[in-house]
Amino acid sequence: MRAKCSGWDRFRELFSGNISSSGLFIATPVVAEEGEVITIQLTAPDGGDLELVGRVTHVIRDESRGQKGLGIHLEGVTAEACPRYLELVRAAAEHCTVRPATDEMIPIDVEEEGPAGPPPIPPPRATGSAVQRGALPQAAPRPATRAMPPPLPKNVRPVKRAVVPVVGIDFGTSRSSVAAVLRGEVVVLQNAGGSREIPSLVGVLANGSVVVGADAQRLRAVEPDSVVASPKRLLGRYHDDPEIQPYLAGLAVPTLAGQGGEVLLQIRGRTFSVAQLCAPLLYSLRKQAEEQLKQEVTRAVLTVPVSFDEGRNGALRQAARMAGLQQVDIIDEPTAAAFAQNFNRTFRKLVAVYDFGGGTFDFSVVDAATSDLQVVATAGDTWLGGDDLDAAVAQTAANAFWRQHDIELRHQVVQWQRLLMAAERAKRDLSSREQTVVEVSRAALTTAGPLDLRHPVTRPEFDEMVAPTIQRSLDTCAEALELSTLAPSDLEAIYLSGGTSHVPAVRAAVTQFFGKTPRVAVPPERAVVIGAAMYCARLYNEQILVT
Repeated sequence: MRAKCSGWDRFRELFSGNISSSGLFIATPVVAEEGEVITIQLTAPDGGDLELVGRVTHVIRDESRGQKGLGIHLEGVTAEACPRYLELVRAAAEHCTVRPATDEMIPIDVEEEGPAGPPPIPPPRATGSAVQRGALPQAAPRPATRAMPPPLPKNVRPVKRAVVPVVGIDFGTSRSSVAAVLRGEVVVLQNAGGSREIPSLVGVLANGSVVVGADAQRLRAVEPDSVVASPKRLLGRYHDDPEIQPYLAGLAVPTLAGQGGEVLLQIRGRTFSVAQLCAPLLYSLRKQAEEQLKQEVTRAVLTVPVSFDEGRNGALRQAARMAGLQQVDIIDEPTAAAFAQNFNRTFRKLVAVYDFGGGTFDFSVVDAATSDLQVVATAGDTWLGGDDLDAAVAQTAANAFWRQHDIELRHQVVQWQRLLMAAERAKRDLSSREQTVVEVSRAALTTAGPLDLRHPVTRPEFDEMVAPTIQRSLDTCAEALELSTLAPSDLEAIYLSGGTSHVPAVRAAVTQFFGKTPRVAVPPERAVVIGAAMYCARLYNEQILVT
């Protein structure tokens, strides 16, 4: 197969921006079979030639959507060609950019107040709050609990329908999305690629451009020290906070304390505040909404974990301002998920929302006896999520690889990130299959040649790996119930929210703990963003059609 790219635009069209250090996807009408070995004579946009040999791993032939192409795992990259190919990978990433159109995205120096606009102001240190700050690095942090939070607004004063649309944004720890109410119906808005959510990752390229979402995910696979995952975790945090020390220690990006003690991150020799790294994600979601709605978007409702205090909410508002969102309302994630369920039409007792996301866990008890939802009690664990399930699988696979080859992958930043990504894929597979394989090609390079990691995992084995993590979520539920003097039998129904609640072991554990089968009224991974959009409608007196 021959492929010639006269320019980077043509390169992106041909390769669909999907290229990594171990393989690539080629959009091509060439017919091939899975397992077939093919040779690619590639002429890069800079004029250089490169010969690659790979094995076809998957074939796409969706004629209805005009999608054709081959996924290729590289097997024959010579020692001479390898540096050249990696150079090509980096160049490809630099031309898959998202360029925020705001000066407030420019990195700041530690000594300076910051770019134009409101300078970063560290939130006041929490004293006497429910957020526990004394967790040891090896211990699970105590869940943040808040009893009887303020009720949802009652008798909201009707206002004239907003000329500028208001959107709901689920700024998630692992994935983010945006929704709006259109003609009485809640719609989760798509991006240009057709996806309704983006990975919560931000990367910086060598030329200073910012990439987010899938582009940052691809960059992370080859340059993890240029990408920050889940920047939301560090919003409003202090660098010396004991609770975040394990997270800081695991980052591939260097960190330091700012003048006020806040966390700053260094990427490619430049210093960023956490708000500056959150802003491009919010900006991307805002532009995604504007493209779908064909209007400017400057107002939004943002969702936060129950553990967020006023200081962390203030840091989120600052990031939103940097992203061009001038007016922002905030709602707790489980409360937003409760809005999405519409259970108040049929239930007249207490119900609960079990919200297990990618990076945080929240649980709320809601009184649905009236038309206004009243939150009775809520609890959350800031450091518990689907990422912990991925880590459990990755740890098991890394241990097996070490026993077999005496090579420790956890000490290799790039390979460990690749293993975590493979573990996440395995986790998703096991939600619908009884067994799968954790696979990382070229996981280690030795004098005898590259070594692949292939670790089979069955669903019972996976369930055993993740049981301690799931139990932590149930302990948080028990704490909230105890605080409100309730028993599981007092709840009329349990509703699921968050993508991790798709895991069969999670659903089985919830059923056993509460003594009833949990319910799903909307897709769990979209419950929070749908609820945020419904809350928008309530604030601005929009009518929603309930089916």
